[in-house]
Amino acid sequence: MTWHGTSVADAASSSAVLGSGVEPQAELYDVLARHRFTELDGLRGIASLMVGINHVFGIPAVSVAATGTSLMIASLSGVINGSLAVDLFFIMSGFFLAGMLENFKRRAVLVFYIRRLVRLVPPAIVSVICLYIFVEIAIAGKPGNLLDGPELVQFRADNIAVPFNILLLNLPLIRHTLNPPLWTIRLEIFTSLLFPAVLFLRTRLRNAWQSFALFIAFLVIAALLSRHQKMGLDVFHYLYVFYAGVLARDFGPHVAAMTRRQQYRLFSFAVLALILTGEFVPLFQHPISFDLPVTVFGTILVVLLAYGDIPAVRGVMNSPAVQFFGRISYSFYLMSWLTIMGLGGLILRTDAITRHGVTAILLAALPCCTIAGIGLAYMLHVAVEQPSVALSRYLGMKLK
Repeated sequence: MTWHGTSVADAASSSAVLGSGVEPQAELYDVLARHRFTELDGLRGIASLMVGINHVFGIPAVSVAATGTSLMIASLSGVINGSLAVDLFFIMSGFFLAGMLENFKRRAVLVFYIRRLVRLVPPAIVSVICLYIFVEIAIAGKPGNLLDGPELVQFRADNIAVPFNILLLNLPLIRHTLNPPLWTIRLEIFTSLLFPAVLFLRTRLRNAWQSFALFIAFLVIAALLSRHQKMGLDVFHYLYVFYAGVLARDFGPHVAAMTRRQQYRLFSFAVLALILTGEFVPLFQHPISFDLPVTVFGTILVVLLAYGDIPAVRGVMNSPAVQFFGRISYSFYLMSWLTIMGLGGLILRTDAITRHGVTAILLAALPCCTIAGIGLAYMLHVAVEQPSVALSRYLGMKLK
């Protein structure tokens, strides 16, 4: 296996390994230079931030004191939509997984599996351990602690007592009661295991129409299994979202035939369509009614950022702040729930929502939760994620 790229959970892992203190071989530098998409690192950072902010918007939902929310907050929670951001993650994951397996050989599939697990699992396990420690300190079944009483009632109900066997189920991501966002990482792992077979099937297709027909086939399977989203089967609901990233890699270079003005217009149209989808398409209806338009318009964004000629947008995506979020995006995603539960619990314990209202408290909570999340994410990124990336790269060089 010769391609070393970034996948959805890889928060700019190419830059992570270059900054981790590990000296890659010259071949690795060459590979990274040829397959780096910094603009997609930036998009991943923005999507990760959207998930964190969307979780903050959920704080009043677990407060018995909050009877509603303002129109402004309700509108923002539609635009800054966590479910939309997750679908963007999946599209980018399919895009990069296809690149990683472009020239794979059967004997290299096992190496691919090992590298994916080494890359994804250690940071996720550490995040679970951090949430477990938080639960033991904040809940532990004792009155007067941080989450005692009705505050954060569902999280407390799920974790009021975490027996050893439940902790063991959370560590390998079989359960995700301690860190609910980890369902997406579990899905990422399942999809990574399945993707070599998907790409092998794609190599047997003769033309573009058959490639699109495979997308439709995955979409039909998702529709048939939409009510059977148990662990394992949920991968088939989202497989068409991942496969859209494959189509972006296959057909994305054709965007060069468009003029720059046309590309800007298409980019603006896709962004507007995603905003409208987040605002007006309800999540509680059939999931495909939300996921499919996000997949279509999100794929357009990925194509234009990867292959398009849109320098103004590229400038934003390559700005230092956006790239920083891209680098820590995986760790930020993993630690966002701990931030929300910790600061959210403190906010609710003060009864501040009753005194000041939902909008004022959320506007104050957003910067606090974001800054705290960045701090926790950076520590996880440096202590665990970067070593995991470096080890994954090392295995790729030694085992190929």
